Amino acid sequence: MTKGKGLYETLGIARGGMQAWGDAMIQNFMFFDASVVIFIFIHPRIMITALVDSVIMMQSLVLSAKNRGLGTCPQGSLGMWRSPLKEHFDIPKGYKLVCGLALDYPKEDEKVNQYRPRKTES
Repeated sequence: MTKGKGLYETLGIARGGMQAWGDAMIQNFMFFDASVVIFIFIHPRIMITALVDSVIMMQSLVLSAKNRGLGTCPQGSLGMWRSPLKEHFDIPKGYKLVCGLALDYPKEDEKVNQYRPRKTES
């Protein structure tokens, strides 16, 4: 909750600012104008193992991209929206969309890229 609050404060979105929140969500579903978007699917019969493998692979990809000066944004909310992808890709029946991952060189002048979550005590 704290991280989300900090992000919205950085973006200048006040609590209850539904129009600004909606605009931010649209940017999310447009992949923040990233040059590359990766969609991660898992096989339906090996869900738990495939899910673990996909998370490990995604972490490796994120760290490797960072090491090469690229920015990433794992987007779990995209996992809810498989249907638009079917219009553009031949996705085997039954495969589950886990998430998307936006990949590009970061645009430092964008507010969202200036957000740095603080570590909190548990």
